[in-house]
Amino acid sequence: MGSTIFVLLFVSTGATAALKGRWLVFFFGLLLGPAVWAVAFLLPATRASWWWEHVYDERRRLHAPTLEPFRRR
Repeated sequence: MGSTIFVLLFVSTGATAALKGRWLVFFFGLLLGPAVWAVAFLLPATRASWWWEHVYDERRRLHAPTLEPFRRR
């Protein structure tokens, strides 16, 4: 059970930050823990990242630069 929680909270969130090209968030996550990496789920991926190329479809790529991740809708 403990290793599953570790993978879910630490490894998956860190990998998401790295794959989205959010390296500053990734390095702060190494220092402060996975709570910082959870922010990576809210931030759009950078154009030069693996996430941009493999996960986003054309509609999302057009919409991503205009996202304001912390704005209330």
